[in-house]
Amino acid sequence: MHPMQFKCGELDETSRCGPMLTSRRLGNFNESMSIFAKLFGLKSDHSVSSAVSSAGASAVSTSTAGTAGKPDPRRFKRVNLVVDVAERLGPQSAQVLTQIAGATAKVLRENLDAPVVDLSHNGLALRQYTESSPSALRPWVIGQSYDLEVSLGQSPSFQVRGRLARFNEMIVAFEFEQLEVDGHVNVDRFLDAKLVGLNMRAVDRAFFHAGQDFDFWYSGPRDTNFILWFKNSQLSLAQVQVGEKVFWLKSQAGDLATWEPDPEANSKLEPSDPRKLASFALDAALQIRGGGEPVAALVKHLTSICSQAA
Repeated sequence: MHPMQFKCGELDETSRCGPMLTSRRLGNFNESMSIFAKLFGLKSDHSVSSAVSSAGASAVSTSTAGTAGKPDPRRFKRVNLVVDVAERLGPQSAQVLTQIAGATAKVLRENLDAPVVDLSHNGLALRQYTESSPSALRPWVIGQSYDLEVSLGQSPSFQVRGRLARFNEMIVAFEFEQLEVDGHVNVDRFLDAKLVGLNMRAVDRAFFHAGQDFDFWYSGPRDTNFILWFKNSQLSLAQVQVGEKVFWLKSQAGDLATWEPDPEANSKLEPSDPRKLASFALDAALQIRGGGEPVAALVKHLTSICSQAA
């Protein structure tokens, strides 16, 4: 057995893994800037952020998500989606992220085919402005129904009627009037890991057991845990737990910038498990609020691993 490997649910105080207490809501949680801003350097793009806020849609990846402890009044939680990251990350990483957390939608008969900036089971918001297609040319009518064609990640597109809820010069938001079965299935599948990530919290160090030497622990629904070790201010080891499956990632010897799955620790996984677990973890981690640099580092390495496996 790998010296760091453990049995799921094990609470050995000398173990390097964190106790699996995901039913508790532990630790302080600062619901601040989306991990997208940290990862992709989007803090300076205030125009889209302000536009979404003023339009009443949820914040896109460039904005703050609110203050700690402030309840979200929405019945359906919205998730932020990847928009225009190719220039920042390179084509291969951008392709992986877009497949996992990217979506587009067409407003039929309105000449708009645009990125979805946020999505819920109840509706979506599109970034409608581009230099080649200014929003002023579209006579939007609040309350009017429009035909939408939505593409989520790699899933087949589906059509749905959407009632225009609000808009401004940058963003247009629709409420779904009625999702057919295929639409429900696509939205459910696409939001699955993302909603787990929205509910993940940093566990306060006061709840770490004596002898546990990891530096950060993020815990969420369905026994989802990210355990992170740092060395010289860089992420050196990570454990991803999703349900009963545990996936280890480590830096290559002497190179903290290059990462790979740990073949010894992952020997009990099925051949397809590492790719699936890395994709799920990346999808969830992109939605963690208040994760800061630790989660940003995890996201970068998960993106690299998913790119290698693509």
